[in-house]
Amino acid sequence: TSAWSHAGPAAAHAAGAVALLQDFELLKIVIRAWIGVWLEKVDAGRIVPDQVDHLLCHYSARSLRQEIVGLLESTAAMIPEEKWFTTLTDSGNVGSASIWVMLDAFLKTGRGKRGDRVLCIVPESGRAMIGFMMLEIV
Repeated sequence: TSAWSHAGPAAAHAAGAVALLQDFELLKIVIRAWIGVWLEKVDAGRIVPDQVDHLLCHYSARSLRQEIVGLLESTAAMIPEEKWFTTLTDSGNVGSASIWVMLDAFLKTGRGKRGDRVLCIVPESGRAMIGFMMLEIV
């Protein structure tokens, strides 16, 4: 016998395999709610975009980043993309470990300097929640 993944997706489907996929259309709706929370934090002065030196935002696909950027570009809450850092292309989406993998990789680049502020954004699509943490490099 061989693993279903060796037969290819069509053969696996024909054999009765089940594929669990993320609903990207639903996720794009949820992203709008997350951006709403981000904007509330900015309006309340909890996040000041001009004071953010680096942004580490977990997203599970490049298209979702484009969605986030598209929504933020017309607001005062947009943090320039040159400040964004991701490990999506290197380590992929590793779920709840993503932000920690990303933070470790970011620190190893040497881009962060003492006193820099690092905004970490962690959306959790399974429960449609989002968390923010502002870190300062010491």
